[in-house]
Amino acid sequence: MSFKTNKVNRNFTVKNHIYFNKDSYNRSGDVTPRYFVKSVELLNVEKVGFSYKSILTEKGYQKRGHRFYGYVKDDTLTDEEILSNYETLKNSYPYGFISGDTASETKYRIDVKENPAFQSFYKSYWDAHSDQVKIPQKTTKGDLDYPYPYIEYTGHEIVKIKHNSGTVPVLQMGDDGYNAPYAEFPTGINHFVAPYAYSCYKEDIYVNAHDYYSENRQVFLMDGGAQMPLVLHNNSGTTYTFHLVSGRQFGYGTNLWPTGSDGLHSGIALEFSTGLDGTWGGYSKYDNVSAYDAAELHNYYVSSELKDGDPETGHPYYNSGSVSGYVISGQSRQSGPITAYRGHTYVFHVTGSSNVFNGGRTGDPSGLYDVQDLIVTSEEVWGEYGVHSQVDNPELLNPHGTAYGVAVSGEGAGTYTITIPWEAPDTLYYQSRNSAYYGGVIDVSNPPTATGNKPGQFIRVSFTGEKDERMYYYSPSQSGMGGLLILKSDCDGKALSV
Repeated sequence: MSFKTNKVNRNFTVKNHIYFNKDSYNRSGDVTPRYFVKSVELLNVEKVGFSYKSILTEKGYQKRGHRFYGYVKDDTLTDEEILSNYETLKNSYPYGFISGDTASETKYRIDVKENPAFQSFYKSYWDAHSDQVKIPQKTTKGDLDYPYPYIEYTGHEIVKIKHNSGTVPVLQMGDDGYNAPYAEFPTGINHFVAPYAYSCYKEDIYVNAHDYYSENRQVFLMDGGAQMPLVLHNNSGTTYTFHLVSGRQFGYGTNLWPTGSDGLHSGIALEFSTGLDGTWGGYSKYDNVSAYDAAELHNYYVSSELKDGDPETGHPYYNSGSVSGYVISGQSRQSGPITAYRGHTYVFHVTGSSNVFNGGRTGDPSGLYDVQDLIVTSEEVWGEYGVHSQVDNPELLNPHGTAYGVAVSGEGAGTYTITIPWEAPDTLYYQSRNSAYYGGVIDVSNPPTATGNKPGQFIRVSFTGEKDERMYYYSPSQSGMGGLLILKSDCDGKALSV
């Protein structure tokens, strides 16, 4: 005797709570995980269909129809059957488990309570949405309406339910010869079309390494999340910076970067691979990685004076532009060259009486400028009489290159701060945005390379695969510290801030 079933997809719209139990540290004796999710109310049930292309995961879009067999309302299930399926949903991952079922209880413990990635994700979500946290309220009976503080959200769960053959209309054969795994929509009826939208993580990530609070082992923390999976852009135009940070997280663990009162570091390095633990098992290490020593703050003290024509000590633009130019304290020549590293911050302290407004300077034919506002640009000519205006973005008024940094206040004396961008060219210029050929050259290069295993160092990684794939971050010196990298060829352009 043959037995046939038909399968129908239904969208269960549910109200969910993310709970935070501050007394739990995910130990075996703790009643609940520290962070966990529960479904608290069934809001709606409807039939849904998916296009054949979405079943084959054709890249770029998905289709979901709200016109399943011509209508949405589900009258093929009784209320009892719906509630029975909802109870099954509440007792399945990630919402719960079947009490007394060893396999179900073990899965929940491993996948939720003792899963660092799960706990890290919801901890980060909780911190990022702290303004949405609700506190349980007392009911008329004197007890609490919910057991712990929570964040409420609406979720959608696709539930596949089997029916004996004959109780639900059988889907017709598709044009490609396969049984159509989606509903047939009447001509002229629009269905929902949406692109796959992935929000990629922000490009600056802070990394700690320490003892994980619920287990006797060490893990990497990404922005405070233990072994947190990261969704990153697999595109040659995107580079991520991992900052190695010393110290503890949440009051747990020991300082591994560094260890002990002597300040010695542990030597734990952060690397990347196609395998969970690096090259073990035939996987390959990812090499498009550069590690650098900690970025530093550099200070220069700048004043103005008449240009000197001496070829060794004089101004490099003696015969061009303004009769005056910048002088940097400690340099052997006027407006001498500056060596700068990408990623480092430079502060120019502009001082001296010639940079203080006094109503006009001799030699300025316009009579407008006594001040020389320092600026860093990509072209050697910027300021000229008649082009300056008191605006925050001088590049809007002058086509000579790109301006960088945060300028002085507009009265010459003050500070000018710039962190050299990683995309900056090899040559920049410090100069006045009021007068031409006033300053000199900045020679730009990458900072010295480092080992990638000390606090304060940072690691820059570019993923250039241009496709969806998985990689991992790990430590070559200690197994089990790392986590998953989900690399996406397309992102929606919005960076996650958590």
